[in-house]
Amino acid sequence: MRLLLQTAFSSLLRPGPPPTRWARPAIAVAIGFALFTAVLIERGWSIHENTGRYFGEGRPGTVAVVVLFVISGVFCLLAARDLGVYAGDRPGKRRFARFWRWFAVLLFYLAADDMFKVHENLDVMIASAAGLDDEKHWVDEIDSIIVALYLPLMVALAWPHRIRLAGTRWLVVCMSLAIVLFIGMVVIDISEGPVALEESLKLFAAVAIMLGVAAARDTYRDDFQLSGDQASGEPA
Repeated sequence: MRLLLQTAFSSLLRPGPPPTRWARPAIAVAIGFALFTAVLIERGWSIHENTGRYFGEGRPGTVAVVVLFVISGVFCLLAARDLGVYAGDRPGKRRFARFWRWFAVLLFYLAADDMFKVHENLDVMIASAAGLDDEKHWVDEIDSIIVALYLPLMVALAWPHRIRLAGTRWLVVCMSLAIVLFIGMVVIDISEGPVALEESLKLFAAVAIMLGVAAARDTYRDDFQLSGDQASGEPA
């Protein structure tokens, strides 16, 4: 555990050079979505006097989150494919490839959840099945509790591969940011804070996740390229 924490903190404080093809597109994506979010909030206030007007089911802010989760899932599948191709008979890397496939499934579920409000319908089903009064405030927060459980689910999925993931430095940086943003989103949701702020944090968390898995995929590609060059005697 001590080694894991040291590796994770080292990745956060000194992540080192980013993957070869990742840095410039990542900066452009981050700036682009920051501007996109600012425009949605500004337009919502200017036109409707409601900063959260363009967030919600079927609206641009939520559709953007869905698209980001889908793209992140595709990057996970590409990382799994690359690991599968280069792993050979090494069972450790094959298990790691399976982790990325399962992570892709989770991200695709999150995309479907955001698009079709799965967790919000689920809390109604739970309250109905348990015979609870859905008018009570704490019952209404079941959906927030369900969302909060997504984080420990992700941690449980990643835990068997924690050493390998902690060494993927830019993935650690982006996922740490995503976790902070996610926690902030849940707190604002439970405290019934501004919708625009809650949804903006969700959007930024989705951007961070996408950039993190993209960084991981590019890191593995760079590592495979380096290994191939060394094996063939070519300079890296």
